[in-house]
Amino acid sequence: MYYHPLTPPFLGDTSTTLDHHEKEIEQILQRTSSSLTVIIYDIVAEPSRIHPGAILTPREREEATAYCRQLQQVVGRDRVRWCLFHAIRPEDTLASLERWYVQHYPLLDMLVLTGNHWNHIME
Repeated sequence: MYYHPLTPPFLGDTSTTLDHHEKEIEQILQRTSSSLTVIIYDIVAEPSRIHPGAILTPREREEATAYCRQLQQVVGRDRVRWCLFHAIRPEDTLASLERWYVQHYPLLDMLVLTGNHWNHIME
């Protein structure tokens, strides 16, 4: 099993990044006979690090599950398993996470929920 991590593209860069990620996945599948798990990190916004010394301001990223769905349409699910690495946010509750999971589970083969140990989920 080979694991390949990806982050969703910045808003406005979706088509370019989708093409790039599709090529990456296809190259991996050509080189290996084992199955591939694509891990998509659910990053909502992060600073651009393109220009050293620049003021780092958050840039919004494509929503992770929407991007996963787009990748699945171009790559398929034959030899690829799809995992979402979902960061628990301060506003999340058990009920909101359950609703989110019910809405998105058909899209995913695996879901990893992550957060800081001090970030307690409220009932």
